[in-house]
Order: sequence, then structure tokens, then C-alpha cells
Amino acid sequence: MDELIVDYANLKNKAERLRELYVEASEQIGVIADFSADLDIFWDGEANTTFVTCLTEDIAEISGVMIRLRETISAIFKALELYMQNEKEIKNMIGELL
Repeated sequence: MDELIVDYANLKNKAERLRELYVEASEQIGVIADFSADLDIFWDGEANTTFVTCLTEDIAEISGVMIRLRETISAIFKALELYMQNEKEIKNMIGELL
């Protein structure tokens, strides 16, 4: 009988690394937003307005991507938890049959 073998430790490590990268990216997006706000104070004119508008739109778009990424990371951890729980339950059922 073929078995489906899942390396839960490796999957969990990769999911945790993805979560770490998400946190780092979120922090850097905040840095960019803060820099933009500071830059707006020292720079006047049409070029500033255009730059800030484009940057604001980009940050809003990135924020949408980050929301989807956060939801994906959450789904990965939930799936991992369910897989591990189901595997444990199946092992218990098989153990009861033996």
C-alpha cells in the first residue's frame, strides 16, 4: 500500500520563515511610509505631490497584497495543524485495530 508521507517539520519551518519574512516586510513598508511623510515636509511642488500620490497608491496596493499574504500564512498554519491532528487520529484508529 502506498503511503502519503508529509514532512511536517520542514513544512512548519518554511511556514514560520514565511511568517518572519512577512513581519520584516511589514516593518519595512512602515519605514517607507514614515520616510514619505517626512519627505513631504521638506519638499514642495508639483513633483512632490506626484511622488507622494504614486507612493501612497503603491503602499495601498502593497497593503492589499500583505493582507492576502497574512491570510495565506494563517491558512497554511491551520492546514498544518489539521493534517497533524488527522494523522494522529488515524494512527490511533489503526492502533486500536491491531
